[in-house]
Amino acid sequence: DCRARGADRGAGPAGLVTGGVRVAPGPPGARRGRDVIVAVAVAVAGGFGAVARYVVDGRVQDRTSGTFPFGTLAVNVGGSLVLGFLVGMGLFHGLSGSAQTVLGTGFCGGLTTWSTATWETVRLVEDGQPARALVNAVGGLAAALAAAALGLALAAVV
Repeated sequence: DCRARGADRGAGPAGLVTGGVRVAPGPPGARRGRDVIVAVAVAVAGGFGAVARYVVDGRVQDRTSGTFPFGTLAVNVGGSLVLGFLVGMGLFHGLSGSAQTVLGTGFCGGLTTWSTATWETVRLVEDGQPARALVNAVGGLAAALAAAALGLALAAVV
């Protein structure tokens, strides 16, 4: 890490050495102010993600029949696709850490709902549908991982 290397080169409180170049620290409290802005942006993005989850989940469930939680599956797989794409944009195109945090933690965190998926899996077992519960748990996880990988791959080619 840069701090450890900087300490070896004599960098003190006046700055951080990165690749032999001293980087001056920002004004006192600047990081704290930026962290507050990012935290507020995460909360706002999370609100948008939660509204998107409510709308998508409801529309999907309205168009399907039976007790299988297709709406929750859709938001978790879709959110994983978006999160994979965001990670790829950071890796391949330099999307900032703050943008990844706001969109990934905020929006995708509000959009996806793994706790609901777990509750729905338990409900399926309690309703005497263990095969559907297994499909929901294992299939949902596999589909989400595949979607995240697809998002990462899509980011690599845009």
